[in-house]
Amino acid sequence: MRRIILGLIFAFTAICFSGCKKAEEVTTEEPVSEAVVEPESTQAQVSEIKPSKPEGNPVSGYDSYETVELEKVEEADVPQISAKVEINTSHTAIDEKNYYQYSFLSTVAKQVYQVICESAKSGNTVVDLSTYRCTADVINNIYQAVIADNPQLFYLTKGYVYTYDSRKQTVQNVVLIYTDGSIEDKYDEKGNLVVAADRSKISGQISEFNNRVSEILGNIPAGVTAVEKEKLIYDYIQDTVTYDKNTAALLSNSSNVVSHSFGAYGAACKNLAVCEGYAELLQYLCYCVGINVTSVSGTASGGSHMWNAIQLDSKWYMLDATWDDSAQDGLHCYQYFNLTESEMSKDHNADSTNLHVPSCTSTEHAPYRYFALYIESTEAPPVNYEAVIDYLAETDESYLCVYAGNQSSDLQDYISKQIYSDFSNLQRYIRQKGYSISFDSRYYMVGNYYYILLK
Repeated sequence: MRRIILGLIFAFTAICFSGCKKAEEVTTEEPVSEAVVEPESTQAQVSEIKPSKPEGNPVSGYDSYETVELEKVEEADVPQISAKVEINTSHTAIDEKNYYQYSFLSTVAKQVYQVICESAKSGNTVVDLSTYRCTADVINNIYQAVIADNPQLFYLTKGYVYTYDSRKQTVQNVVLIYTDGSIEDKYDEKGNLVVAADRSKISGQISEFNNRVSEILGNIPAGVTAVEKEKLIYDYIQDTVTYDKNTAALLSNSSNVVSHSFGAYGAACKNLAVCEGYAELLQYLCYCVGINVTSVSGTASGGSHMWNAIQLDSKWYMLDATWDDSAQDGLHCYQYFNLTESEMSKDHNADSTNLHVPSCTSTEHAPYRYFALYIESTEAPPVNYEAVIDYLAETDESYLCVYAGNQSSDLQDYISKQIYSDFSNLQRYIRQKGYSISFDSRYYMVGNYYYILLK
């Protein structure tokens, strides 16, 4: 008799951190930060916002498995998963074959990847992989790629069960584990499904998610540039998603936490998420408008974290929607928007042990080259101010975004005085173009960025 081994693997570490929160509301009368520049007769009023950085220890998942001898594992007697609502959009989505992690797989591994994805879409529990003759390590790498590439499979957990032929040293079956956001499938040592996630609830969640995605995409023009689509998605996430501090707190004590906040569904439909939910919703929405994005796992400020890398005009950039959402409510922050890997590595450390991480070296689509005014020094006038003012005139932004080339006190003082004088060179251009734009004397500081209120 062949010896079949049942293994329980959790392919990913739980990615989250505790303590991430939004700063309280800031006003010029009662600024919340210690670092406040008091207004003078020639200086604007400034409140410095220091986004709350994640605290707590990294959260560990399962990195080992127990084995028992089994004859076989059979398909569980549970209903199929079927969404009654499809996504309705005029956008052209990225082809699944262009997903980032998928692109690095071998021909056979890609076939296994596709079989797993198709099984997950219909809710099959047992995936027969015996003909592919893959080792456990290869299957683990493929499964991680499936999870990293497919945020729309939010009901598929990061763990799986498999049967293993010890004589051939190959995986025979992968048993998928589903979650409805409240409970997860659980198997006993004989391979029997003893606790089952509610398949009908999952089907309803997929339909709800597809409805919400269709609504979001309906507010993104199909004819704008990729970076404009990216910014609209980024702003939407900041406007609608709240960091789930309760789930983060639970994770500080246990890795066995079941919650919608780990995925795109929680971010889109419950408006609650931890870093995984932020990253996965951004990833999927970008997929839907034709932009390639991958998730990046690693650490930030000592805690496990997830963010994204995005491809624009064949070049990759890093961005972190979670950390940019940790400042003033109603303020769209871009401190972690389209950074190079060098810029991101100041407080983020990517882990490329199991998943590929793109090389991000371009600054072509940094905010200060697109919608943020760039002031490099006290001796030079603002760079690209005409394009930025044209952008403000065409949009409904509430702030002028200014990027300082450094954080020196001289440059900060210079910028505040420029704001007080309404940026005279900008005003000349505004009058020349006939725009109705004027600046408030109040603004917010987040790192190197200044957000000046528009009247």
